[in-house]
Amino acid sequence: MTEPNDEPVSPSSPTDQMPTQPITPQPIPPAEPEPAATGPIDPVAPPATAWVTPEGGGRSGRRGCCLIVAVLGALGAILAVVAIVALIFLGAQVRDLQGTVRFEAGTETSCFVKEPATTFPASSTIHFAATFKRLVTADENISVVVTFPDGTSKTTDSAYQGGGICVSDTLTPGLDAGPWALEFRSGTEVLATGGFVITP
Repeated sequence: MTEPNDEPVSPSSPTDQMPTQPITPQPIPPAEPEPAATGPIDPVAPPATAWVTPEGGGRSGRRGCCLIVAVLGALGAILAVVAIVALIFLGAQVRDLQGTVRFEAGTETSCFVKEPATTFPASSTIHFAATFKRLVTADENISVVVTFPDGTSKTTDSAYQGGGICVSDTLTPGLDAGPWALEFRSGTEVLATGGFVITP
C-alpha cells in the first residue's frame, strides 16, 4: 500500500497549462440563408392594395386622346372636301344659268328655282330668278323690259339696286294669255333674258 505523500502540491502556473503548439485561427463559415417557407400562406397577411390609375389617365388616356384628335382631323378633312365639291358644283350651276331667267309656280323669294317651268295657267303665282352674265356693282341700276303677249313692251328703270349676281321676284296671278318675256339690262347691256307662256 502506498503511503501518502506529505509534500505539498505546488499549484501549476498558467504557462504550464498553455499548449506547446501555436493556435491556428479557424475561418468562420458563412451563414446559410434560411430556407424559403413552404408551408401555407399566413392568413393574417394584409390584402393586396387595389390598382389606382395614376393622374393624367396613363397611357390609355393619351391613346384615347390621340384617337379623338385623329377622328376629328379626318372629319375636318372630309368636310373640307365636301365643301370644295359643293362650291365647284354651285359654281358650275351658276355658269350654266348666267344670262337666263327661270320661272316656277309658287311664292319663293330666293335666286334658286327648284322646279323650272315655262307654261302656267292664268291663276298661278309665278316666281322667277334672273342670273346675270356678270357681277353687278352696288352703284348700278338694273332696268327690266317686259314684253306682253300682244308684242308691246314696257321698261321699268332702276327696278333693282344693290348689286349682286341675281335677282328674284314674283308675278301675281291674272296675267293675259300668251307669251311673255323678261329682260334685265344695265344701260344698254343685256344681263339676263327669259320667257314663259300663260295658258287660257
